[in-house]
Amino acid sequence: MCGFVGFVPARPGARPDAALVDAWAADLAHRGPDATGRYEDARGVLVATRLAIQGDARSDPPLVSGDGRFVVAFNGEILHPAAQSLRRLVAAAGQAVPDPAAGDGRLLVESVAALARRPGGLDGPSLLVLLEGGLGAVAVLDRE
Repeated sequence: MCGFVGFVPARPGARPDAALVDAWAADLAHRGPDATGRYEDARGVLVATRLAIQGDARSDPPLVSGDGRFVVAFNGEILHPAAQSLRRLVAAAGQAVPDPAAGDGRLLVESVAALARRPGGLDGPSLLVLLEGGLGAVAVLDRE
């Protein structure tokens, strides 16, 4: 099973100790032996591991949206009905719909970007409703 951990500073620009982030990654290693990734900037840190059940390396974590705005880590699976809804959402936003062979992660990160383009922008409840119960957990870091 995949895993992730994140840090968003209470004070702008505060960062966790690098050794702490390395320890997080080590603690997650058993949860995702197929890929480990780390994203870090002034807005936060995401460390994620992947157990590759489906999809290829295009879903290795953490995932950055095509527009570069969002970084996403997740654990779980997007079920077929939710995947169809998300593909329609991405297409309606004028974005390229990810190849299904790329895995759930690519679809999820582009869906987050598509939701952000809708009136009212991105909010957690909108994303969860679209996922229709298929996903285990998700973390989204907005780089703007």
